[in-house]
Amino acid sequence: MMIVVTGGSGSGKSEIAESYAVQLHKARHAHLDEGLFYVATMKRNPLDEETERRIGRHLQMRSGKGFRTIECPVCLGRIRPEAGVYLIEDLPNLLANEMWGEDGALRGGAGKTMDPGDAAGCILEPLEALAEAGDVVVVTGNVSSDGLRYESGTEQYVWLLNRIGAALAARSQLVVEAVCGIPVTAKGSGTIPETLKV
Repeated sequence: MMIVVTGGSGSGKSEIAESYAVQLHKARHAHLDEGLFYVATMKRNPLDEETERRIGRHLQMRSGKGFRTIECPVCLGRIRPEAGVYLIEDLPNLLANEMWGEDGALRGGAGKTMDPGDAAGCILEPLEALAEAGDVVVVTGNVSSDGLRYESGTEQYVWLLNRIGAALAARSQLVVEAVCGIPVTAKGSGTIPETLKV
């Protein structure tokens, strides 16, 4: 099972996604001792105060909720699928790391045309494997709604992020957009127990 939560920066999408993951775990996986996984895609950087502040805020938000953190800034395929709920926080970071990080699978430098199949191989296929073993809540973002034009590498990133987001939304049972902290349902009923219980 898969849920997609999208929204702009500061929209409350992370809190909404955490709430869905916790509800989904209680509804479908409460029998597991461990089974609530937070897949952190942001790369730690002690020299970047803003990044460390954001990581600290997310750690505080999920404190006491039962999440086990898996740090995975690239290569989701390294996660061994098992029963439970996986909260992927977040898709824009993951794709950026895959495209521009030194160990990213999609890294190719300026001017390289990205094959959408490569993105599917390193992001969509591992997410599918996790969803087959358990349930997945993916946080993504509205990074292209500003209507601006960017240089070609950024345009390619935005295009790929939208393609991956659309593929995930088509596969998901529930898609919500966070608007000022309120989940607005785009697909599904918007509630976990009624929509997704076995």
